[in-house]
Amino acid sequence: MRTDTAPLLERLGVGIDPALMTLALTHRSYAYENGGLPTNERLEFLGDAVLGLAIASLLYAREPDWAEGELTRARAALVNRRSLAERARVLGLPQLVRLGRTEAGEGRSKESILANCFEAVVGAATQEEYLAVLKALCSELHRLQVGTIDGFFHRIATALPEEVG
Repeated sequence: MRTDTAPLLERLGVGIDPALMTLALTHRSYAYENGGLPTNERLEFLGDAVLGLAIASLLYAREPDWAEGELTRARAALVNRRSLAERARVLGLPQLVRLGRTEAGEGRSKESILANCFEAVVGAATQEEYLAVLKALCSELHRLQVGTIDGFFHRIATALPEEVG
């Protein structure tokens, strides 16, 4: 298991507090085996919501002629266990996720663990740099041209309060 997250953060173009990043990478098997530490599950919940909203908004803007059903199918194809696990692999999360002995063997290749870890990293980054992470992750996840969605992120930035949370 690798512990240096600097290359990942550099690639994503975001800064995440080291303690929050450690939390995002902490699977419940590791937490349980180490005295009941907090897990990444709450961040996973947040990341799932952020990804769903961001992709839905991007699809809505990019495909003005699509009906709701087409948008829903496209979002489901982009934000699912398989695609998120693949993005986790590309980002090197299998080497970073903190797993307990029960998951250490095959856990680094399990789609469910990798997808959940990816969502937790999104959640952590959202806590630190909401707009930057949406741009970086949506671009990485779906290879979208970030320049075409700048207006969307600008509208979010002007609507957000100075401090979130």
